[in-house]
Amino acid sequence: MAEPSPPSVTIVTERYAAWGGGHERSTSQIVAELCRRGHAVTVLTGVGPDLRSGREGERGEHGERIRSMGLRRLGGAIDVVRFVRWADRQVVEVGSDVSLSMTTAASADLVQPRGGTVIETMTRNRAIRRTAAARLLKRTTQALLPKQRALVWAERRTLGHPRLKRALAVSGYVARQLAEHHELDGDRVVTIPNAAVVPAIDDAERASLRRRVRAAWGVDEQAVAYLFAATNPRLKGLGTLIDATRELKRRDDRPWSVWLVGSSSYSVYDAVRRAGVDDRVCVMGPTHEIDALYAAADVVVLPTHYDPASKVIIEGLMAGLPGITTAYNGAADFLLPSPPAPPRGVVIDDPSDAAALTDAMAAMLDDEQRGAFADAIGDGLAEELSMARHVDRLVEVLDEVVAERRSASDAQSRST
Repeated sequence: MAEPSPPSVTIVTERYAAWGGGHERSTSQIVAELCRRGHAVTVLTGVGPDLRSGREGERGEHGERIRSMGLRRLGGAIDVVRFVRWADRQVVEVGSDVSLSMTTAASADLVQPRGGTVIETMTRNRAIRRTAAARLLKRTTQALLPKQRALVWAERRTLGHPRLKRALAVSGYVARQLAEHHELDGDRVVTIPNAAVVPAIDDAERASLRRRVRAAWGVDEQAVAYLFAATNPRLKGLGTLIDATRELKRRDDRPWSVWLVGSSSYSVYDAVRRAGVDDRVCVMGPTHEIDALYAAADVVVLPTHYDPASKVIIEGLMAGLPGITTAYNGAADFLLPSPPAPPRGVVIDDPSDAAALTDAMAAMLDDEQRGAFADAIGDGLAEELSMARHVDRLVEVLDEVVAERRSASDAQSRST
């Protein structure tokens, strides 16, 4: 008897882009892995090229079908509401065996909020503000902005929708958000830790990339290089990092360098210049060669105010780099695994604590300490954090939901 075909899957996302931020890259990687395993995948995306001329959608690079609203961005409350309604209709029309939403703005059988919850995002965005008055002003603005209200409405609707069978958390941090903000816990929440795709690089290629990148930026080969990568540098703690860099420059004259990747706006250059750390910081801007930077760096540093489960920390670990991050990053669990496993880096409690970050960066200047963190990563961690392993667990849940639906349908048929 022939093996049954894998269940067809509809994936809903606000934006579908292989070279976007961590959220977009993860979605593209999951689609690629599902397609590789023989699943028929349809992607519904709000932001992207207008592909509505073809009823069945255009084919993506992995063989997936793509249906897009053709929006340039979810620019306001009306766009959010339109996307919610459009996604609802499309999920029904496509009629896949199971639906999976990567955003809390659209309902589905399974919801994997890769950006975490809107409510927690708003809370952490307020925390960036350094004064009580500024935080109160931000809270007031969030409460009044139509788009923010629409996103909260959509999230509550999605996570309370009768269609929802499971909420999939990419970290323990996101699981706690679902429990705290939406009273979702127990069997309805499944934690599938975030993952990444990093190409295998042998020692010779790594050494070559290290020489090439450092020569291009004028960085000494013996310098300890801290890699910070973010498309939203303020939220990811750039201010704290610059303060810590200034203090570390005052304290330690050994060779070291901080690399800023993902943004090259004037404000970034200006902040570096005003801090007087131009000689220690390389503003590298956006890149499609992040793997080369992992090969050339020594430490990943992300003092983020909010991250459900940072791809940067995960990719760095897969490349063999210890990390520094905060308790508000779900990927911190990978840096501080359960005892007796040794730490793979440093986690600071307060994203605004420049002194704590300076101490963590200073510890990484010690070759023995940094080497101990790197040794703790071990050979098996890259496989554990691989997207293939993540999709293994995801497919188990997809199959469970499909089996439950078929069982309920069979029971209904017998009763009639």
